[in-house]
Amino acid sequence: QGAIVRLLEMIIFQVAENDREEFESLMEELATGMSREPHEVEMSLYRHATLTNDVCIQLKSKAGPQARNATRVGLRLAATLKSLGLVDHTCWVEWITCGHPENSS
Repeated sequence: QGAIVRLLEMIIFQVAENDREEFESLMEELATGMSREPHEVEMSLYRHATLTNDVCIQLKSKAGPQARNATRVGLRLAATLKSLGLVDHTCWVEWITCGHPENSS
């Protein structure tokens, strides 16, 4: 048995202006669905600071040492988004972690 590793999927998405409303609805629906039940994947959405149509979706999960592939959630999400704009989907395995975790109370 190997160590559990943290996997980060990044889906960089540029939504077409005429599909923006559909995209926002899809993201709200996905976030609501993921909040209702426990998932092995944590999702965060980021908007570009100055380009309003650019979005970064981060999916964080834990996997076995040999897992280097995208999660089912990530694959489904990227496939769905391709009909609404440009998608770049990459997977990253945690290498080095620095700093101190935030204290949550």
